[in-house]
Amino acid sequence: MSKTLDKHQLQHLLKQISHDELLGWVLQYAEESDECCSRLRGWLQHRLLESSPTYESARETIRNIFHAPGAVVRESNPRRWNRDWRTHWEQVLPELDMVLKQAESWVKADKAEAALGAALQTLAELADAVDAEVHHGYVRGVYECAERVQNLIRTVVRARSLSSDRLSEMLMELRALAVAPNLAGDGLELTSLFLWCCERCLKQEGTLGMLDSLMDDPANAGDWQKLHLLERRMELLRKWGREEEISPLIRQYLYIPAVRRREVERLMQARQWKAALQLVELGLRLAKNSHEVACSEQWNELKIKLLKKLNKPADA
Repeated sequence: MSKTLDKHQLQHLLKQISHDELLGWVLQYAEESDECCSRLRGWLQHRLLESSPTYESARETIRNIFHAPGAVVRESNPRRWNRDWRTHWEQVLPELDMVLKQAESWVKADKAEAALGAALQTLAELADAVDAEVHHGYVRGVYECAERVQNLIRTVVRARSLSSDRLSEMLMELRALAVAPNLAGDGLELTSLFLWCCERCLKQEGTLGMLDSLMDDPANAGDWQKLHLLERRMELLRKWGREEEISPLIRQYLYIPAVRRREVERLMQARQWKAALQLVELGLRLAKNSHEVACSEQWNELKIKLLKKLNKPADA
């Protein structure tokens, strides 16, 4: 029997039963089959999103995509996928791609809030699921998806159609995601996106306040992390024509070895040998006091180099 005949027969039979009977059968079948339930829910959600997407419905749709029945998860943490992450991601990606394509069109249709909901929920799910296994073994589509979603958020912000309350919610969520340990890998780090949004949604002092909150966060306790954020702050100050605030800012963080090293490099490039030598001697004293032998040797090598520049004996 041909597929065409099957289809016609099915249409004829469907007309013979009531709406309630058909609905009952569909629900029963969906209850018995995880695959049917997942596909039916996805189809219904997409239809609803096409007609009247909202911030909440977009987030719920993304959440359901990542947590569809049959998702492989860790026993110790049901929100994390295990070594079969790649397999599950390959199942998630096509449906996620469909929703993100819709979200990209929503911005042009004055439905930026719904687009933002889809983007933020995608980042939240990645933060909750991605771990070192992904960073140590590239998973096709993960980083591309993260970049795509970040670009979508930038498009939403540029549209300037979000309410002030929604903008505040967005910044607070991005602030939390910016220090999420699972998003620290290449392509998933969100500090740049967070600061970009702050710069466009807040006044200068508000942006600097958000940047300070990142520097004070325990997740950014490392010297090089603080140096990175400090450099971002200096970039903003230069951009805003507030260069006079940079030197006091550097002095405030000279207790961080990475900051001292970077400032010594800057002074040496400017041929300010005496000022560089003072910082090197400070670094040498602090390293000796904390019994950091390797650091002491590095600072001592710099000191000898600077003394030669100043034509002074190495034991000065």
